[in-house]
Amino acid sequence: MKDSRAIGNRFENTICRAFSEWLAPELILEEGKLVKYPFRRRTTSREPLEGHWEGKGDILWRPDVTCPFCIECKFGYGFNLDGLLNCPKWVAWSWWDQAVAQAATTQSHPLLIVSRARMNPLSIMYLETYVCLQLDEKIDLTALMVQHPKSPKSILAFVPLGDLVKVPRSAVQAVGK
Repeated sequence: MKDSRAIGNRFENTICRAFSEWLAPELILEEGKLVKYPFRRRTTSREPLEGHWEGKGDILWRPDVTCPFCIECKFGYGFNLDGLLNCPKWVAWSWWDQAVAQAATTQSHPLLIVSRARMNPLSIMYLETYVCLQLDEKIDLTALMVQHPKSPKSILAFVPLGDLVKVPRSAVQAVGK
């Protein structure tokens, strides 16, 4: 059996690279060489990172980076999209609740990124956040809108991560306002 912690760490590292290339590409390279990624995963094996890094959730970032999200990452083998429309006990709903609770502590927007083997990552956000990302630019994001079964007033947007990282940084910065 594969080590689930190592698989989760690799998934979080992949998300850190994607966010670094999306929101802070100028901080990655120095004189043409890779220096450091401005986004990194939260780790308990080292000193606490919170003093030098911003964020709450699975992904942290350097203070000179603007990120309006609280990013939670989940990779699961048993996870599938079947429960999305018809199962109030679908495992991703509890993951979403965790992301919302963590975002509330920092007054940021919850962003849940989920995936499984042979599935492209999928980002989940509030509909209001999704709309803000599209206000500045005419970006055509693929999305599925779903009502949260435990909270009827909450409508969530499910957006492929590959589409999300195409949103211009100016639109992402507008979300934080």
